[in-house]
Amino acid sequence: MAYPRFRNMTIVLLLIFALLFSINYFHRDMQTNLKTGQLRIKYAIKDNASVDHGRFPELNREFSDARDVTEACLKS
Repeated sequence: MAYPRFRNMTIVLLLIFALLFSINYFHRDMQTNLKTGQLRIKYAIKDNASVDHGRFPELNREFSDARDVTEACLKS
């Protein structure tokens, strides 16, 4: 008659496992949201350029693509 007792124990353990798994799966960590907010604050403020690009005559023109700007920077 040990079989029904083993079966009941197995069912209880499976229910506990399912409960713990669902808590872990659906739990949302607030730190993730705080990190996202911190990144939004950090990148909402534009940084000042560390280089005065007006001093370079190669860069005082209109560029059609970001690659052209990079190429002009590398040539100077």
